[in-house]
Amino acid sequence: NTRISRNKKKQQKEIFFLFSMKSQLQLTILVLVGLFIFNVAFFSSRNNSFSIFYKFDPEALETQALQRRDQALQALKDLELWIETEGKNQKTPLKFPLLSNTISPEICVGISTYLRTSGRDQLYLSQVVAALLTRIHPLNHSSVYLHVFNSYLPPEYHTELDRIKKFVTVSNINYSDIRILEFPEILKQSFDYAYVLKFFSKITTCKSILMLEDDALSSTRWYEKIQKSIQSIPEKYKQKWSTLKLFVPRDFSSWEDSASSFGLLILFSIISSSITYLILCVFFKFRFNDHRLIFPSFKFFSGLVLIYVIFFICIGKQNIFHRTSGIYREHLGWSTTAVLYSNSEDLKALIDFLEMKIDDFLRSDDLSILPVDLLINDFVNRRHMSWVELVVVPDLFQHIGWCSSMSHRRKRRMPIFSMNFPDDDVPILFDLVYYNS
Repeated sequence: NTRISRNKKKQQKEIFFLFSMKSQLQLTILVLVGLFIFNVAFFSSRNNSFSIFYKFDPEALETQALQRRDQALQALKDLELWIETEGKNQKTPLKFPLLSNTISPEICVGISTYLRTSGRDQLYLSQVVAALLTRIHPLNHSSVYLHVFNSYLPPEYHTELDRIKKFVTVSNINYSDIRILEFPEILKQSFDYAYVLKFFSKITTCKSILMLEDDALSSTRWYEKIQKSIQSIPEKYKQKWSTLKLFVPRDFSSWEDSASSFGLLILFSIISSSITYLILCVFFKFRFNDHRLIFPSFKFFSGLVLIYVIFFICIGKQNIFHRTSGIYREHLGWSTTAVLYSNSEDLKALIDFLEMKIDDFLRSDDLSILPVDLLINDFVNRRHMSWVELVVVPDLFQHIGWCSSMSHRRKRRMPIFSMNFPDDDVPILFDLVYYNS
């Protein structure tokens, strides 16, 4: 009995030792696989903006912004000189303010602007207006109505308006309920957005309303590209599209932008882990004539899945799914940077919804209200089946704002920008050849 007992203890020690060795081996393999995959992710994607390893250079971005500001101011001067000397002699004479067809515009462009207490030297609004005016052909001026709405009181403090009021139509937002000025900026922002939408929705000839933030930079030939995008809308959405998003933030290009994206992340990780697991089993079978060192082991497989999840998150979804140019129906959350609305019943319903939320806030003691982008997102989620939200690729506008006008987030750690904007390096300038063509 004593001998049998000793043999059992010896066998238990051997089993424990083998189990311990197996666990250590699996852990070592996981660490080596993890290090290998991490290095692959780092060296293959460190120069790609979608990757988590990409390094933003704040100084370079700020230098670029100041250069773009100087270009915009010079472009406005050149445009003014040309209109005063040659613009009046064109087949379709141009006069100030530009893009001011209030009678029969096809597209109405609204910009709501608020004075920034920080980053005033950037002159975002001047950059935006200069780009809009110099990147549209004179023959298309009569099809657009551009209106800048000032929401800062007193307006004379918003000195940047003096730079642009000769070029475009500028007016102050009328706050029918003075209490709005006393409430949080988030409420005021929602009121401004609803006010501008309602203002344009009353223009019956206006087929589309382009809502821009005062730091949304347009691409070259933006009007032609918008018209082409509208014509490219799939036939099944032609008569019922609600919005066409012309800017998608980098944050919405990640794996977390929707439940379907997260599901793809897990699926890809499981498939990749299965392939890696099979390769390792074959290797151990032929090298050591024993694949049981790692098979079967749920913990080991789970570790591989976790490694691949981290790998795919690091390199970014856009490095795997590269979309071609076109129009897609997809709900990616919301951003008010650059959105084209169809002047339809859906838009009127959205305006009513925003006004209802503002009235509810004013009548109650509840001081909590969502920002306008999240309010619109709530509205879209409620009307998911009837609200047709489309996205254009590549983006036609870029968000250039580094300093926010909202007091609770004056300066961001890094700008919220698009990764699919093709004209980041195109200077803002008055192209005489383009205007005379």
